[in-house]
Amino acid sequence: MKKNLLLIILLFTLLSFGQQSAVSINWKDGEKYTVTDRVVVSIPQFDYVNMDYRYLTKELFFRLNIPVSGYVDASSLQITNVVYESVASEKLGVLDLQKIPTSLKPKIVSSHARNDWYADLYLSPIIKDGSGYKRVKSFSYSYTTGVRRFNPKDTQVVTNSVLSSGEWHRFYVERSGVYKISKSFLQQLGVNVNVDPRRIKIYGNGGRMLPLRNSIPYPDDLTENAIAFIGEEDGNFGDSDYILFYAEGVDNWNAESQTHSNLFADRSYYYVTSQGGEGKRITTQIQPTGPATTTVTSFDDYYYHEEDLVNIGRIGRKWHGEQFNVNNSQDFEFSVPDIDLSTPVSITVNAAAYSVVPT
Repeated sequence: MKKNLLLIILLFTLLSFGQQSAVSINWKDGEKYTVTDRVVVSIPQFDYVNMDYRYLTKELFFRLNIPVSGYVDASSLQITNVVYESVASEKLGVLDLQKIPTSLKPKIVSSHARNDWYADLYLSPIIKDGSGYKRVKSFSYSYTTGVRRFNPKDTQVVTNSVLSSGEWHRFYVERSGVYKISKSFLQQLGVNVNVDPRRIKIYGNGGRMLPLRNSIPYPDDLTENAIAFIGEEDGNFGDSDYILFYAEGVDNWNAESQTHSNLFADRSYYYVTSQGGEGKRITTQIQPTGPATTTVTSFDDYYYHEEDLVNIGRIGRKWHGEQFNVNNSQDFEFSVPDIDLSTPVSITVNAAAYSVVPT
């Protein structure tokens, strides 16, 4: 009896249902799109409920919210019967032409709220077509719903952190770069340096912000970093030996929050231990033997000044720096070594204002 019952349950979890529908996109030319009450842009438009315009990246997506009967298998999405029409580049307004793809790039994402299932279908309604562009007038889509099954092989379950055993010492960095760690520095931390230096290991995940979405992968435990240990070959940690490794600080650009500053931390921590087996090391790459085919004499670089001092709305993740309410003239200096003075420099300023009256 138990075997029969188990078979019925397994069959039920494999049941799935296909759904298919058709969609038309009604384009509206020559209309302005209101981002805020003071920001109006020119972009191609269609039904407002389906428009997903990304103001900061200047990208346009078609979004369709679909009530579904259960979990949607993202890999089952099929887009068929696509009807296009040509569109002149002049009608694309402020869209970033470099980011318009050559295909629809459809995807479907399931969500569950208050005992109901929903799915959001996304695709690019405008694509590149050779030297021109075309937009979607209509299409059909199909997908499969069923029971979402959890497969332990799809994830790496952490049963014990690397910190659960051994002796660990911590240090921090604030800015990204290559760091040199000496024997005396490790001694100040309390690390036992009277060991085979090949056993010294550094762990850390860097100082980037945690992603806002839980669906974005992020390490569950500390990751070992590859390091270069100069002088470890003799098995003795000499006074002149040292470690070189790249540490990631809290000064990385975050596209989700449009900031260089980590909104949740001021320091990026790393952990070092001299116990256990041999550590991870940077491998030596083979030097190319052929002649150079490209000579680089200049490159693009960027510098930024960002201080998170004021939150105008006193809510959310958007912060600004210096205030111009009294001192209306302020200087910001950038030192750029070996700058090429024959090429122009681009400057971007992100500013905001508020007042009790329209301003």
